[in-house]
Amino acid sequence: MGKVLQVIIDNYQKIVNMLTIFMEKLDDLTFNTMLSVLQSGMWLLNDLETYLRPLDMSQARLSILLAITESSDGIISPKDIARITGKSRPAITRTIDSLSERGLLSINRDFEDGRRKKLTLTVKGQELLNTLIPTYNQQILAMCSRFTEEEKLLLGKLLGKINFLHKKENSQGYIMNYTSLFNSIKEKSHRGSSADIDSIMSTLNKADLPTTRAVDFYLGSVTNRMGLKRLEYYLFSGTQRQRNYAALFFARKNEWTIINRAVKKGCIDKIQAYSR
Repeated sequence: MGKVLQVIIDNYQKIVNMLTIFMEKLDDLTFNTMLSVLQSGMWLLNDLETYLRPLDMSQARLSILLAITESSDGIISPKDIARITGKSRPAITRTIDSLSERGLLSINRDFEDGRRKKLTLTVKGQELLNTLIPTYNQQILAMCSRFTEEEKLLLGKLLGKINFLHKKENSQGYIMNYTSLFNSIKEKSHRGSSADIDSIMSTLNKADLPTTRAVDFYLGSVTNRMGLKRLEYYLFSGTQRQRNYAALFFARKNEWTIINRAVKKGCIDKIQAYSR
């Protein structure tokens, strides 16, 4: 459901533009339906912003911090963040400067290309996320508390049919494709065989933010002995992102012996290792 909300929030201005262009040809049902979606998106965004404001955060700032922490090595460029979030480069630059002034991220020059910048989450930034995300997730759950599982799926399918006219990527079936992927990750996590773990971890190599969130959420349900051994393999021998998520898994299970061993071997850094 978090992705459903983000799609509404990120695209409500585009829906307004679409309604304006076709106003003369709209029938009342179409207009009222889309206006309801638009209004709900604004209310949902306001709820999230109201929660984040006392923490001196916003949805845009949180999205940037999450984009950095979800990158393969904890380093990402402003250009990549603009692409992921769909925000303009100037808007992203202003928000990044604000987060840097607060000590939540570091801005460094790319050694290979001095014109480019790389962003890294600081210890303070990671600690803020560790504190904020659990309660933020509770806000999302509260928003969806009156939905049944079937209604959540139906809502995703319906929103997936909205034709976002100016979205660069093909948006047809956008949410429905995520729903199918998330269900697959969920089923594989519950089975937890070695092959299932390989399949889940392979999705992290080119994953976007919603996919990595789904992996993080469902991976905790793995209990199969062979699956646990395979996660241990990825903690020591996977890519950086795979090691990060394997470390999160074992940290949440309080398996500190294996985490400490991974840190000593340099497979995972201390910030990632001891964040939960």
